[in-house]
Amino acid sequence: MPSEHDQRPDAVLLAGLAADDASALEALLARHWSPLTMFVARMTGSEEAAEDAVQEAFCRLWERRRSWRGEGSVSGLLFRLARNIAISEHRHLQAEARAASVASESLPRHHEAPELPDTELRAKLEHAIAALSPRRREVFLLRVVHDLSYKEIAGVMGTSVQTVANQLSHALSELRKLLSAG
Repeated sequence: MPSEHDQRPDAVLLAGLAADDASALEALLARHWSPLTMFVARMTGSEEAAEDAVQEAFCRLWERRRSWRGEGSVSGLLFRLARNIAISEHRHLQAEARAASVASESLPRHHEAPELPDTELRAKLEHAIAALSPRRREVFLLRVVHDLSYKEIAGVMGTSVQTVANQLSHALSELRKLLSAG
């Protein structure tokens, strides 16, 4: 049984998946679960939704293990899967909410996530990141928090490398303004 410290490269683990090696999946889970759930939770505002999306991403990885190509990074592949699943689920929930609103003539509002105790600077930074547009926030988190390359981010988001660079530049500029104003 692999540990969190399985040193096999992701590409080797992906090849192990194709050969039905469940220990390769366990190693990928141990390595990528936390960064993926953190990313999706910050994207969606829900840790529960994040865990569901990441779990589904790993299920899809396993289900399609024989058809995955060795192109790109496993990390980029998992971020793209989790992101797309989260967006799809968000759209589904929005449609359900609209239908419920029309049916009940009520307008339910979003619930704010409870603030966690933290330092004042960290709270300001979290608030500033949350104030970014979803696309800029996503690019910022993938680059700064999860250390994906511009090319990997472009693959995750289905956009060009130049668009990633532009979005990151705008995000950093907005963050500077928001943090200096507060």
